[in-house]
Amino acid sequence: ATDNDINILKKLVRPWALPPAYVASLKIHDGERDRGLGRGMYLGSRLLSVREVAKFCKQWKKENRDYLNDGILKLPLFSFGGARQVAMELRQENDTEYNSNGRIVLVSSLAPFAPHFKVLANSWEGFLTLV
Repeated sequence: ATDNDINILKKLVRPWALPPAYVASLKIHDGERDRGLGRGMYLGSRLLSVREVAKFCKQWKKENRDYLNDGILKLPLFSFGGARQVAMELRQENDTEYNSNGRIVLVSSLAPFAPHFKVLANSWEGFLTLV
């Protein structure tokens, strides 16, 4: 991903911050190309590009403004895999459960603002060791 695309995403998620490991990862690659169904990095879902993450983030923020009052922002990471979506859960620094690494969670594709189903990893690095 370009520095410009990453900076646009950083501005979009403020006052939350992107984990440094995720930013470093984006500088190496910009998601996965669509190679057809079932060929993505995680359970057949492909890793989204920075621009795709920004697009979904804008949509989710617009649809769920009330939920953002809880101090949690979820960034979609992979293309939709049916009813579930893998997202990075970001919390503001003043939150008692603040995690600067961004917890990776499984959420509903239809209601990404609702509580997550399952924690997959406590960081982007931890998640990458799973896939």
